[in-house]
This record gives sequence, C-alpha cells and structure tokens, in this order.
Amino acid sequence: NCKSETGTKLQELFDKYNQERQPSVKGLVESQKAISRFIGVYGEIVANDISGVMIRRFKELLIQTPSILSDRLRAQTLPIIISKIGSNYTGKTLSDSSINKHLSVISSVLEWGSNNSYFDDNWHNPVRGKTIRRKFSQRDRLPFTASDLDKIFSSEVYTNQLRPKGGAGEAAYWIPIIALYTGMRLEEIGQLLVSDVKCEDSIWYFDVNGSEDKKLKSKSSVRRVPIHHDLIELEFITYINELECPRVFPLLKPDIYGRLTQNWSKWFGRRLPKLGINDDSKVFHSFRHLMKDALRNSGVDEAVSDAITGHSSSSIGRSYGQGYSLHILDKAIQSISINVINIKTNTPLK
Repeated sequence: NCKSETGTKLQELFDKYNQERQPSVKGLVESQKAISRFIGVYGEIVANDISGVMIRRFKELLIQTPSILSDRLRAQTLPIIISKIGSNYTGKTLSDSSINKHLSVISSVLEWGSNNSYFDDNWHNPVRGKTIRRKFSQRDRLPFTASDLDKIFSSEVYTNQLRPKGGAGEAAYWIPIIALYTGMRLEEIGQLLVSDVKCEDSIWYFDVNGSEDKKLKSKSSVRRVPIHHDLIELEFITYINELECPRVFPLLKPDIYGRLTQNWSKWFGRRLPKLGINDDSKVFHSFRHLMKDALRNSGVDEAVSDAITGHSSSSIGRSYGQGYSLHILDKAIQSISINVINIKTNTPLK
C-alpha cells in the first residue's frame, strides 16, 4: 500500500524541503518568516489540509499588515497585529511583492511536497492564481525626476563634504553617482573591489563578477559596465588610485547575512524624505529605472541595455557567444545625457 504521507505538518515539510535545497541563511530566515506567519494563523497545520480559502484569508491578512512593525508587534500573529493597529490604520502596508513572496514560499514548499509524493495523487496547489497585482501598487518603483536629482546632488554631501556616519564615509558621495551613471544594483556597487575597476583599450569599466564571495542576483548579473566620462571627470579614478585597501568602500560593514549595503540602504531611505523626496515609489532602485529610461531615450537597443544593467533575456540566442563588445557597451553608456547639478561646482553638467 503506497499511501502518501498526507499527515506531514507544514513546518516539517518546509524543513525537509530546505534540507534538500540548502538555501542561504538570509533566504532561509525570510522563508521561515512566511511559514511562521501562516502557522501563526492556522496552527501546526497538516500541509495536505491547506485549502484555497485558507490561502485567500492569509493574503487578506497580509494586505492589512503594516510594512514596518515594532519589536513588540513583530512577535505577534497577523490577526493580533491587525487587531492591535485598529481598523483606522492608514500607514504603509506590505507591498505586492512582499505579499507575493509570502505566497510563493508556501507554494514552492507545497509543490515540492507534491513532487516528492507527500500528498495524495489528486492534490492541487491551493496558492495557484492567488498572487496580488494591484493596478497602482504603493510600492511600484519610479525613476527619479530631474528635481529629485537636484535635491540629492545639491545636498551637503556634495556641496559641503558632509559625511554622515550612516553613509559610510565616501560611500555616501560615490554610491549614488555610480548608480546614476550605471544603473548598477546597490549591492553590486557596495561590494566593488579596487581590482574590479579596470581599463581596456582606453575604456574604463566596472567588472561586475562573483569572485571573493560577492553576492549577485543572477547569472546575467556578471557583466562589464563602462564608466561614463562624467564620472571620470569627477575624479573617480583618482579616488580609486588613492585607496590603500582592496575594497572601494571599506567603511561598509556586512549585516548578519553578509550583505554590505543593507544598513547603507536604510540610511539612504531615511535621507530621501529629509531632502524633500517623499514619494514612496522613489527609492535607491529608482536610479536603476532612470538608467533604463536614459538608455531608451538615447536610442540604445533593449538587448544592449539589458547587457549593461544585467537584466536577463528571454531570448535563447542571446545566451550564445560572449555578448556585446566593450566598445558597443561604452558607446551606449556615453550616449546618455542626464541633466543634474554638477557635484563640484553646482553648475549644470549638460
């Protein structure tokens, strides 16, 4: 009698799933949070008993959950959290992506359970079709406007050599500029080594790679990103040449998961409202959106743009060969024009 193991609890199934998968510490902690929140609502539930109605109600609770919780509230279950904040709560709630991550964790664990014969043969995934996509999500990312850039780059970090502790020394100055002219992800910039800043055929570029235990989002993240002439005029190469340590931003300290820019990201996020940028859709990642728009507006082919920003392509053909030459990438980078205040003289760059 080959009866499926229908009595396996969700937590037990999650543990078995991760024994095989061996995720990163950060990934495991974040996934466990989603599982724990679900168990907080339904108790030590048998995985095979999870229904679509349960998933729907769980999603409804997540929609009402504040995105920032006090330590006291964080330890509570979702129903208690929502009852404590009250029906008149108008603060920020979990984003669509955060809600969908919770659902995705449960879905992945259940799918694995089904594939590994923990459920009856007629089992179907109760999560399927229940992800959320609000038409105007409060957390949709928008590019910075010219006005936003003026506020950022005319701040005291740029006009008065202010170096706040949370900004990690020169990282406060250089990281936003690099993001502005490359569209690189925050962690990609923060973990740069001096040896990653290279010159070939008179073209300076960032060598984005996974050496030295660097953390990259995906395989397509490995790439070469030419350095815009404006960045060179701001004496970035001089800054690199004067460093006496292997890392470009030595004052960045890793968090418990080894991420170098997590604390810096929080500092930058708190800084934006102080500069008069209060739109929730404007975050550090807005530099990346700005770069994609700048490349489009310069007529750069989308495939070349993807090669610069490290976006994966659905085209199988693009995975063949070595990719675009450094000269093609450099031509695209140098073609963009970003109207910002000059960081040194407070006069327009363009």
